[in-house]
Amino acid sequence: MFFIHGWPDSAAEFAAQFGGFCYGPNARYCCIAITLQNFHPELPNAPLADLRILESVERIASTIRETGVVDTTLVIHDWGSFIGYQLLHLHPDLVERTISFDIGSGGHPNTTYQGVNVQGFEAHDSSLTQSSAAYWQAPCEE
Repeated sequence: MFFIHGWPDSAAEFAAQFGGFCYGPNARYCCIAITLQNFHPELPNAPLADLRILESVERIASTIRETGVVDTTLVIHDWGSFIGYQLLHLHPDLVERTISFDIGSGGHPNTTYQGVNVQGFEAHDSSLTQSSAAYWQAPCEE
């Protein structure tokens, strides 16, 4: 399972899911959750030139490939859904199934909070960016 969090959260929002799916006696999955760029308190902010949706999607695709996860379930939340659906469109080979929640409305950008996120991202607002620089990984059986 590969998790992409929403705005303004971090990968920590999936701690309960990791506990249920990835650890303990009922663990069935290898789980990875990235933290979007500029959301992780211990990582530097990305330069404005790196704050483009397509570059972000490519970093996530690269992370999925580098971790070797197969038969991937993409779990996407809020702003992470916007990024995740771009990933699905550009790299359908990387994901077998998707769980998306709290994705907001698909209406006009001026009428939805997701639209505001998109506008901020396109305007290079560094609070709405992500990277594959940091991720959590639960134990994976060989």
